Amino acid sequence: MAGKRNRNETGGKSVLADSPKKAKIEEERPKSRKELRAERKLAAKLVEDAPQPDDVQPKRLSKEEYKKQKQELRKMERKELRREEIKLQRKLKKERKHKKPKKKDSSSSTSTIGDVQQTKTEDQSITPLNDDQVNKKILDELIYGKSDETSGMTTLPMGVQYQDTVVGQGLDCVENKNLVTVKYRLTGGKFGRLIDSSNSFTFRVGKGEVIQGWDIGVQGMREGGRRRLVVPPKAGYGSQDIGAGPGAILNFDITLLKIVR
Repeated sequence: MAGKRNRNETGGKSVLADSPKKAKIEEERPKSRKELRAERKLAAKLVEDAPQPDDVQPKRLSKEEYKKQKQELRKMERKELRREEIKLQRKLKKERKHKKPKKKDSSSSTSTIGDVQQTKTEDQSITPLNDDQVNKKILDELIYGKSDETSGMTTLPMGVQYQDTVVGQGLDCVENKNLVTVKYRLTGGKFGRLIDSSNSFTFRVGKGEVIQGWDIGVQGMREGGRRRLVVPPKAGYGSQDIGAGPGAILNFDITLLKIVR
């Protein structure tokens, strides 16, 4: 009677069918081929929908982070300017100190007019620079970078280095606040594998829309130019791992397609 009352109250369905004992038995039952096939399809779909490393885009900084990094950059530039000025002043001081007048020898009376002119030109070539020339030289190195003839690389503030593999033929150069479109490839890690690439990426220079290494490194490029850009962690993503390892040096191959203005 009890069994019949339960079936009538539940619309003809047995209460025993939803009991914990029945659920436990169903859990212990081995899964059918159809159920296993459905689980494999679901797992494959989740793997396909997962974000891939190629989806990584240059990080866009917030206004507060951009202001903070800009202030740090200015402080570093002032420190580097002061350090270079002190080095040059010390070097000039040593040159003046060690420079001694040449003693006249009896054999010098037989020297020709050409030898006298050569010594004059040598003395003129080692004349020390004045303060204005020293400051101008330091500012040029900070703005346009310090080039190394052996490696062919030019070093910019924050340790960013670049080398122009192809010089563009455009009339205008990239300046701060320009809107530009570039094509790039990012490689890094121990074996220099490809991390990210894009055939068309547009951003505004100096607005914190990309990493500082880009804001510093693309300035001076012309349309059609191609540049190899080496970005250290402090001008890139810091200790963040974007596929090349935490704190890795990033190598960009950038081609300037267009200056949108």
